[in-house]
Amino acid sequence: MKKPTTPTEASAIQRIAHGAIQTFGSTYPARLINFAVLLLLYQILVPEDFGAITTAYSILALVIAIRDFGLHYALLHEHDNVHEFAPTHFVLSISLGSISTLLALCIALYSEHLFELFNTYLGFTDTQNYPKVAIALGILGAFDLLRTAALTAETQLQRNLEFGRLAFAHAGGTILAALVGLGLAYLGYGKWALILGFFPYSVTYILFYCTVVWLRHPPPLNQLHTFNAQAARRMIRYGVWFWIGGIPKIFIQHYDKLIISLFFGLSLRGIYDAAHNFAQIPSGAITMVIVRITATVYARYQNNRDQLSAAYRRTSRLILRTTVPISLVLALEANRWIHIFKPDWAPAAPLLQWLIIYSLCRPILDDVHALFYSAGSPKSIAKFSAAQALILLILAPYLAHHMGAVGIAISMNAIAIVGLILALILVRAYVDIPIAKTFAPPLIAAAIGTGMHFASTEWLNTLPIPIGVLAGSAIFTTGYGSGLLIVERKTLIDEIKTVIRAIIKK
Repeated sequence: MKKPTTPTEASAIQRIAHGAIQTFGSTYPARLINFAVLLLLYQILVPEDFGAITTAYSILALVIAIRDFGLHYALLHEHDNVHEFAPTHFVLSISLGSISTLLALCIALYSEHLFELFNTYLGFTDTQNYPKVAIALGILGAFDLLRTAALTAETQLQRNLEFGRLAFAHAGGTILAALVGLGLAYLGYGKWALILGFFPYSVTYILFYCTVVWLRHPPPLNQLHTFNAQAARRMIRYGVWFWIGGIPKIFIQHYDKLIISLFFGLSLRGIYDAAHNFAQIPSGAITMVIVRITATVYARYQNNRDQLSAAYRRTSRLILRTTVPISLVLALEANRWIHIFKPDWAPAAPLLQWLIIYSLCRPILDDVHALFYSAGSPKSIAKFSAAQALILLILAPYLAHHMGAVGIAISMNAIAIVGLILALILVRAYVDIPIAKTFAPPLIAAAIGTGMHFASTEWLNTLPIPIGVLAGSAIFTTGYGSGLLIVERKTLIDEIKTVIRAIIKK
């Protein structure tokens, strides 16, 4: 007989539910608009445009990781002294940010020679589009310094729990950047649409975000003389493990994509990025929004194992039961819905299907990262991220050489599985989580839904593409939902009731 929901779990789910309503209301409209604009940009721009800009950002992200000591986490940790130490944090951020900006500008300046070396070694001769990468890297690197300078004000807003202003800064910047990017693309400006707009590292987004946060907490330029050397050393010591854990994490996120750029060119990089974008929809639509709430809940309960475990169990179940069907529907129907875009993007469909394991594991790994950060254990992230990075470093080039872009996708699946196993082992030091009860129900339900979809393949292929996509999605969803009801009907009913009570309870 199933145990009723405990007061501990009810308290955890109440905090998550109330926070979710507020966060979803501010974040989802911006994300939906951004996604809609992305679909339109796929109709206007060519893969080369996306490949050039995202290659530039991958290089910039690796450069940023070298100097990112997690100083905003360190300042937030000084909860009672955030405003006092703000000038110190600002000086440190600007100093380290200047290093990465100068390095990015140097790489941009000498990029032609660097790419020639790679191309000579790899035997790849098509270099005509690489100047786009240099231009984008130089501009994005310069504006990243501005974004880095705004971290002090952002942390002050977090300390004062002014999440509404932060949400407005992010949502407003996202929407404005998306619209600017779409407008420039429509007018025929190609790569400039992605440099000046759309992306969260674009010029428009950074200018809007910095303006909003600085209106509340301007840069402490008149307080720089209060720089506290002791506090600076303390923040660097605190953030060093965030730095150690952050480097392999960023490496994992961008190494596979840089190999695509260097081995196979910018067009395939744009196509691979499109596959990645769709593979990460479950994480972006569900996990990354939920994590903004649960990270605070995890931090609050970090010294109470029972409450922390309750919050983590609820979150894990919610993430799995919502992201698994999204991942599988996108993969199962990829060969149909990809036809809504122009033919240039067709190769993204099989790549998305090869990334299915990565797509299934990523949401859980993102939540594990949030738990470790909130519990003050970046060392745990460093451990399994370093293992993933080492495997990827060796496996990705080997599989790329023998299997092309598909080999890169397989290497991402491999490190996702390794990372998930290691993360679930390490997470037991902080929470109690029943592995079978958490993972088995959605996987069994997914198998039922997938079986029903495969059984209907011949019939679905006779339908017009839009109707086929809707019918195939409905068949899988019916099978998945029925499977969940069969496996854990009582649990689902109990959790739905708990969420409803949490929402209406004042």
